[in-house]
Amino acid sequence: MLTTVEIPPEQVEALDRIAAREHTSRDALVQSLIAEFVAKHGVKPDIDRFFGAWADRTIDGLDHQERLRSEW
Repeated sequence: MLTTVEIPPEQVEALDRIAAREHTSRDALVQSLIAEFVAKHGVKPDIDRFFGAWADRTIDGLDHQERLRSEW
């Protein structure tokens, strides 16, 4: 996807210095930064979102499960 983003001049200068130091282009640097951001903040698999969902509860999960099953 091709997009336009407005970046303040001082940040563009900083990106140019970093890109030169890393021997890469500004475009490649920005693409790398976006990929890193998405990997860090992207959608987590369901197991990661729900693992430990009862950690802050005072009720014992097994007791709760047995109580619910006793209603059947």
